[in-house]
Amino acid sequence: MGGSPVHARARVNRSILSYVREDDGEIKIMLFSASMDHIAAARNLMTAGDEASLRYAALEIRMAIELMFYKLLPSYKEELPDELLKHWQPKKIIDALIECDPYIEHDYTMTMAAERPDGSHGPALHVGRYKAVNRKLLRQYYHKIGSYLHAPMTETRPDLPKMHSFLNSAATRVEEYCRETTLISNFGIFHTVSCVCGRKIKRNAHALKSKSYIVCPDESCGAVFDLIEDSENGAIWKIRETEYICPNCKTSNFLGSHLIESGVTFTCVECGQKYIIHTGFFASPAQTEGP
Repeated sequence: MGGSPVHARARVNRSILSYVREDDGEIKIMLFSASMDHIAAARNLMTAGDEASLRYAALEIRMAIELMFYKLLPSYKEELPDELLKHWQPKKIIDALIECDPYIEHDYTMTMAAERPDGSHGPALHVGRYKAVNRKLLRQYYHKIGSYLHAPMTETRPDLPKMHSFLNSAATRVEEYCRETTLISNFGIFHTVSCVCGRKIKRNAHALKSKSYIVCPDESCGAVFDLIEDSENGAIWKIRETEYICPNCKTSNFLGSHLIESGVTFTCVECGQKYIIHTGFFASPAQTEGP
């Protein structure tokens, strides 16, 4: 059973601009305005310098980082698993985004130019810049900030000057990301597959180089499609199936692998015999070599 050919196409998604701010006469686009609001609140708390204020400042900075990751989701909504949108962990989000777009952790500047009739390019127009929100930000700041939000297991109090210095460094880093990013885009060549559930599945061609299959993001489906061929004429996909030979008539039946679980029933395509699937754990004695 072969998959249907699909066509690759280019697409760019641009996030909605939060607001425009005038700074020294220059118009700047602020995509991460919510994160900046939390950083402003954190800095106000940090001026007090006491332990309680610093812990609340840590919470504000942590929320600012989370919102930066959440801001990426709308541009990849069609490619991400539905269940991911129910989780709040930035680590899971960035891992899933990297699977969709291997280049999402790289900074980039986007420019565009019109193509002239002779094939040359006209003047380049600066579109925007993206300062990559990545796993390094999580490792350096996010996880350690979380340690300040838990009750201490001992009576040892935190080193407040050290805590203040670390939070100030974290806040500065978040501000850099926010100020340097004026564009969030999902630009590339995409493959589109029509799933058996009716949903359109999209995947960046670069992502398929490291994982040559896609899973339907609908949590009630989960069908898996393998890339069989990718050429200039398009891509060929095949749904991943498991063969079952009917004991009654010896006919091969092909079931979507995502449907194989205990309690699922199916009917032989030839003789009409009905079956119910049972899954379980099986073990047999291991073969041992001589004494």
